[in-house]
Amino acid sequence: MWVENDDITLTGFINPEQYTKAEYWKLHMADLFEYTAEPLKSQLLALNERDAEPRWGKIDYDIDGKLIGTWFKQGTNGYAGLQHGSEGYWNGHLSIVPDGNDPTQVIVSIGDFNGQAEQFAVIGNTPDPATVSTNTGLVKYELGQIVYYSGDTGKVWDRLTYLPHLRTKASDFAAGTILVQLISPRVLQVEVFPDKTAAQTSTFTTNANLYER
Repeated sequence: MWVENDDITLTGFINPEQYTKAEYWKLHMADLFEYTAEPLKSQLLALNERDAEPRWGKIDYDIDGKLIGTWFKQGTNGYAGLQHGSEGYWNGHLSIVPDGNDPTQVIVSIGDFNGQAEQFAVIGNTPDPATVSTNTGLVKYELGQIVYYSGDTGKVWDRLTYLPHLRTKASDFAAGTILVQLISPRVLQVEVFPDKTAAQTSTFTTNANLYER
């Protein structure tokens, strides 16, 4: 469920055409809570698992010249992919963004991680992708499974029952490592190493790919 308001345009997409070719409405996503009447609005907010503002969340995290946000593998037709609406159109997608429930945790979402679409939490949670630029050089992110837990009790969420005040962290076990480097403000070199720790990776190989926005 969402609200589209064509009178507003999100400003956090560096290259809007990468989205509008597939889904025009994505640039006009609005905060559902702002369009919800009381008392329903307050009732829904009281049940919302996300405490951070904006409470409805955010999808447009791009900052020009910084790592944060969404990237698309060169030659894969942006958000639409090579077969929009069909299985695997997301294979060329990559997002390095704050978690949707707990924006203090860095999340890496990869359209093709060893043949599967996967999301991971960054072990160690650094560096902040909003600070990574062309001057930073090579960055290694060690990838752990996403662990959601209660900010009140520390109880791990089973993803089946309601649990308010969700917080996010990475598991201790590394599922792999991703190497990224901004080689220009809108071109990113990327290589994924499944089942490798950061200590087991050092540099790009011939399997690296270029992503853009």
